[in-house]
Amino acid sequence: MAFSRSSRLGRICVAPELCNLARASDENWTTMQKPEDRDYDFFATISMRDKIIGWAIIFTPMLAMLLLLKLCYRPESIDPRYVYGCYESKVAPRILVDVKSISFDGSSISPKDYEVGAEKQGYSIYTKANLILDRTTGSQFAFVRSPDETWFPLLPEHYSEPRYLRHLSEFSGKFYAFSRQADEVVYSRITPKGACLTQPSVR
Repeated sequence: MAFSRSSRLGRICVAPELCNLARASDENWTTMQKPEDRDYDFFATISMRDKIIGWAIIFTPMLAMLLLLKLCYRPESIDPRYVYGCYESKVAPRILVDVKSISFDGSSISPKDYEVGAEKQGYSIYTKANLILDRTTGSQFAFVRSPDETWFPLLPEHYSEPRYLRHLSEFSGKFYAFSRQADEVVYSRITPKGACLTQPSVR
């Protein structure tokens, strides 16, 4: 009885007929894998035009969905009443946040619009004023013009990290501002809330 091994099937043949059949199958498989001594490439037989159409069919709906989300999605509106008031720092000018605008004491900039925005973690006051605190003499700070708009991360109760603020109702009445020198200047809400910038300091 003749015994032979098929290279692809990995088993021993017990008859010449079976060996010949396995050998022919192996040759056909090898030819299909490497036509003309080359690795078989399915995409090699597809024209560039058909490839472009295929990729367009796949990605066009995804791009359209992303565009619709960008155009139609609006973040949930936030009631800014939680941040109304007069804020004071030991080292920087006062800030007044009222219903429509935010004002900076000692600055030539007129009151500007603002909004309270939710971040990935916490909330911040985003102003339309291009101002930043700059260090002056005696470890004090003053507002100066800046190419970027100002923003103030709000601090929650019992924490110094703004990311712990889950809702504006948990706002502690404190926020901080970054200075030009990367200092964190902390502001605390004080009274009176009315004529904030004309009242003497309560420190």
